[in-house]
Amino acid sequence: QESMSRYDRMASRGTRLLNRYTAWKARKQPAATGFVSQPEPRTIGSFARGRQLVAGNLLLAGYLVESSTTGLWDVDAPDFAFEAERQGCTWLDDLAAVGDIKARRKAQHWVWGWIDEFGNGTGPG
Repeated sequence: QESMSRYDRMASRGTRLLNRYTAWKARKQPAATGFVSQPEPRTIGSFARGRQLVAGNLLLAGYLVESSTTGLWDVDAPDFAFEAERQGCTWLDDLAAVGDIKARRKAQHWVWGWIDEFGNGTGPG
């Protein structure tokens, strides 16, 4: 069983390295000028979770962080599952399901925060 968990860690490390290389390589390409077709949303999102996020209750991977003023990327991730869910951006679908101005502002603030933090291809995402 020890060798299997060691293999999982090595595979995970290799995947992260490959993702970082791909992100770095993509930065060197010219920017896309438009879509060939309009992409469909992957999910609709949860209105209830969106309301909780707007209220400042960040519930990701079973961890609850309560703060209406803290940015999503200012919170220290307690473990990798929390970070993976935060980087997965399903919270953006939840905020879109709410659809009001507060949810929109929070979504914009968090997206710009992600760009400031990780937009240069660094970090776990």
